Amino acid sequence: MGIRIGNGPVGVVFCTDEDSAEIPDDSSANVLNRKCHVKIIRTLDTFEKWGDLKTLWRSGNKAYVPGMIETKFNQVLISIDHFGGKQRFLRYK
Repeated sequence: MGIRIGNGPVGVVFCTDEDSAEIPDDSSANVLNRKCHVKIIRTLDTFEKWGDLKTLWRSGNKAYVPGMIETKFNQVLISIDHFGGKQRFLRYK
């Protein structure tokens, strides 16, 4: 998911298994069994240049459908679904 933060960059939050030393999960694999970290990337001075990836969460594998909402100007709340009614919320500036 991506949003424009303030009047500036676009932030995109997503799940990935790219940090795993194992073979990547098949896209059709059950989400409860996939390896997962949650990362964010932002545009820089233009919307055509991207900054470095930043890992937001890597404390396990049970995560899916990260979301973002700007709660105040330049203050972003990120949500992570951990299944079974469990969610995590992270502040991002």
